[in-house]
Amino acid sequence: MTRVLAFLLLFAVGCNCTPGRVGRLLPDGALQRPPDSGVVARRDGGEGGVVDMDGAVTGDGAVDMDATVPFDAGPPRFELDCDDGVDQDGDGRTDCEDEDCEGAACDASGALLCEERMCGGCTETVEASCGDGVDEDCDGMRDCADPDCDGVVCGPGDVTCGGGACPCASGFEEALCGDGTDDDCDGLVDCADSDCLGRSCGAMGVVCLPGGECGCGGSMELCQGFDDDCSGTADEGCPVGVGQCCGATAGSFGGSMGTAWFDACPMGAALIGLAGREGPRLEQLQPICAALVFEEDTSTRPEHTFRVRRGAPIFGAQHGAAGATTFDERCPGDEIAIGLSGSADDQFVDRVSLRCGRVSIARSRSFNWQLTVTPTGSTTPRGAAGIGETFTATCATGSVIMALDGRESTRVNRLGASCQRLQLSLR
Repeated sequence: MTRVLAFLLLFAVGCNCTPGRVGRLLPDGALQRPPDSGVVARRDGGEGGVVDMDGAVTGDGAVDMDATVPFDAGPPRFELDCDDGVDQDGDGRTDCEDEDCEGAACDASGALLCEERMCGGCTETVEASCGDGVDEDCDGMRDCADPDCDGVVCGPGDVTCGGGACPCASGFEEALCGDGTDDDCDGLVDCADSDCLGRSCGAMGVVCLPGGECGCGGSMELCQGFDDDCSGTADEGCPVGVGQCCGATAGSFGGSMGTAWFDACPMGAALIGLAGREGPRLEQLQPICAALVFEEDTSTRPEHTFRVRRGAPIFGAQHGAAGATTFDERCPGDEIAIGLSGSADDQFVDRVSLRCGRVSIARSRSFNWQLTVTPTGSTTPRGAAGIGETFTATCATGSVIMALDGRESTRVNRLGASCQRLQLSLR
């Protein structure tokens, strides 16, 4: 009786053979046979015969057969390799899709097994490694998040898992989002880590996007401290300050007697009120100015907001004579003077009040930033009704009073105003 090794049964070549059912050599050396299996062999002289494999398998892995000649098994009828994408047994199913592979390793590392015709079963019952980002025991928790890893080494310097996290030198959050390093040892690098969402991950304003990619977050630049359109400049086109330009005279009213005077607010300031003395007429006048302070509120969303507020009051010179009753009239809140009104004859100014306006910074309908000055009301008139004609002096749209001028003697003989337009500076 001839003994043919299982190795030759599976891989012999070079003879004219007829296909037949063959066994499968398992990793432990055992031979697994499919049901009703047999091998068709052909003698060298052309005479063939069927070898029944119901016989015993010897300890050296050989099969005892009644044939007296070598044979070729032909193409295999069992899937031999379950991770190569090849249909070895020609049944139209490859790897884990073939029921032959159930329970067999299906990846190069041998960590995953074919399970219910899919490659995904686990070979481990506990987390095998606590710093590789892999859920070896398929319980939905990887590395330090798995209780199996408590007290187990999880990173450089032999740091161990504690409290469900790996205590890295840089803390429990991804420190840099574009350096290719897993800073917090959670198995996720840069933008793949949710810690990095919305944070810079490269040059030209690119940030980590919700999908875990590093790219440009949007095409429209919002004023929020980020380079939204990836132009290389954060908050491009956003407000950064308020300036003054384009002076103009609003008008002058009263008589021509007395000494001329001109009282301008300091650079960057505007008129906010009037102080002085009143009697039968406007006896004395003193301008009150305040610096225009630009402010940005970075706490608002989806983008920052901007406003102009008044600084501390700045008093000008006193024009006219002492005596009579004092007064101090100012525009309310952060409002600024945008005009004058009152009455005067050809010798003196009888009474005066300020017209006030509110400065605001907002986006227009076309989404561009713009500064507007909106009229709000007037201060209480000071002086007396007198016999003179009424007058009104108003700055052009978007302008405010920056200086007063006139003539003075024992009273205020004449009064006028000069305006400048407020201009929004953009980054």
